[in-house]
Amino acid sequence: MDKFNEIIKVINPVLGFSAKSLISGFITAIFYRGNIKKAEFEKIKNGQIDEVLKTLIEDRRITFTELYKCENILKLAEKVDKIREEKDDFESGNTNVEFDFDWFLRFFESAGYISNENMQDLWARILEGEMENKGSFTLRTLSTLANMCADEAKIFAECAKLRIVTPYNEYFLINSDQALDVDEDNYISGFSQVIAEDSDIFSVMATIYKISIGKINVLEQCGLIHSIFVNNTFDITKKPTIINNDIAAIVLQLKPDCEFEEFTFEINGYRFSAAALELFQVIKEEPSLEFILDFGRLIEATHSFIDVKIYKRIGELDRENIYDDRYDILHSEEYKERTNIFDLDAVAKHIEKRYKTLDDE
Repeated sequence: MDKFNEIIKVINPVLGFSAKSLISGFITAIFYRGNIKKAEFEKIKNGQIDEVLKTLIEDRRITFTELYKCENILKLAEKVDKIREEKDDFESGNTNVEFDFDWFLRFFESAGYISNENMQDLWARILEGEMENKGSFTLRTLSTLANMCADEAKIFAECAKLRIVTPYNEYFLINSDQALDVDEDNYISGFSQVIAEDSDIFSVMATIYKISIGKINVLEQCGLIHSIFVNNTFDITKKPTIINNDIAAIVLQLKPDCEFEEFTFEINGYRFSAAALELFQVIKEEPSLEFILDFGRLIEATHSFIDVKIYKRIGELDRENIYDDRYDILHSEEYKERTNIFDLDAVAKHIEKRYKTLDDE
């Protein structure tokens, strides 16, 4: 609807560029067909949107379902404006951004039914992101989130913290096709599952950080990971190769005295979908530092010929990958307790034994 942006430009000078003004403009465009000569529009410009909704329902121009959706969307708008006000670089005022009416219509239809507080927080950050950078979230991503319940969103948030980014910039939820069956004669106890003799790095990490098949099934059903299990391989040479999790980087390279020039390493698991990558932006918790530290520890403990270092990120996500290579946190006293592996040596011996068995075969 072409009048949508015209209405916003009329409202903005009065209410300021805010989520409330955008939603007020949208309600005008939908329920008043863009007619800004109506007396109710003066109330909208004065921020009296509640009065306008009351009139709409009394005149039977909207249904109670539509009222419910409007009220939920206005709650989201309040959350968005609070988020924006708390930002250090927040600037109020007008904007010349032309918003996509079709996007707002889909947002209204999807988020309008959401009353759960935690889910509303996610939808609020979607709207805030769209206001900051138009086109941040596709219609497909809105549809993905609309079909998620609060429990599914919680599982996604837990797994999003455990993401790994390959040298090819692919986002993985690591896992393994190796069985974690109980071996009564040879296993390490103390975990929620059993780390058995045939476990590899990825089954160990999945076990320690509780990336269960149940969670994987949920993410697959929600369209957040691809269903095909993948072995992503890349070569480690005597030049640095980086894998990361958006807050820290594992830098891998063959040691100078290594007798071979390259080693093929693999990351096993499931690729996150495009919708998941967009939704990473609305997850409050940052990726797990313990997770990437433990991953680096296991690589180092099971591949003695690889030099492993971990550096924290010092650049923004939308800028060039910049890491503080002055301070290797993997080998620092400050970070040695940041781990979920209770016995690294025992776990490493099990993994090494498995690799040796495979080599012998």
